[in-house]
Amino acid sequence: MMRWCGIFVFLVFFAVASCGRMYRGGDGTGVALSAAGVDDAGVLPEGLAGVLYERLMASFADDWRVREMDPGLYPDFYGGAFVGDDGRLVVAVTGDGAAERVRLAGILGTEDFVVESVAYSYGRMLRVSDSIEVFLADGDVAEDHLLMRRFAGAFPDVTVNRVRVLLTVMDSVTVRLFREVVVDSPVIMFEQGELPGLM
Repeated sequence: MMRWCGIFVFLVFFAVASCGRMYRGGDGTGVALSAAGVDDAGVLPEGLAGVLYERLMASFADDWRVREMDPGLYPDFYGGAFVGDDGRLVVAVTGDGAAERVRLAGILGTEDFVVESVAYSYGRMLRVSDSIEVFLADGDVAEDHLLMRRFAGAFPDVTVNRVRVLLTVMDSVTVRLFREVVVDSPVIMFEQGELPGLM
């Protein structure tokens, strides 16, 4: 039962948070948008940012809406996107920010967006998240396994360019075991806590 609860929590939160587009609230926190382009309260992205996001995603693939969770959808330079405090689209990029800005301006047809340089691509964050999901779904892992008991959730957070892994108990033993058994990646950011509203 615990395994299915953990898998459910991971999948629900991952589906909501991994769309690659987030609002960054006034307090710096991100609010994920759904595949339809609305936030949890049913609000559409403000004006131009939403239009530009749709244009950017369509440049990756015509069927991007059904492939949002596919790491292969995203080019290596793409680190995610979110709406910044000023209401403008922020596109996170790996590599040379100036060169990617030129490429993005050609795709978006405007200069009215922000480029933020990051270390990790969105595809890489999704692959790390996929590794976590594989562990959670592995029927050979006992339900009373230390990690199954202490895992609270995980999701790619484009505002910090990391996969956040939430643990109910965060200590060196749990973190080391997670890195040994599940996935060891510099993309991961460990935090103590539980997913709000789901646990």
